[in-house]
Amino acid sequence: MPDVFWDTPIPQIELALDGRVDFLKKTNPWGAAKEETPAAASEEEAADRLIAILRSSPRYRKPTA
Repeated sequence: MPDVFWDTPIPQIELALDGRVDFLKKTNPWGAAKEETPAAASEEEAADRLIAILRSSPRYRKPTA
């Protein structure tokens, strides 16, 4: 199990945690006080997030000398 943790890129861990939190909020049996709708991301934020995900992938990393 520790090997999986150390080999997983951080953006994938963040996505998994975001999904887990979203799932727990949506399946809360006692209900939420208020529905939270996230603000729409700007094009720059979306592009930065995509670049970060691609950089974390071993396929897209630049080889080190």
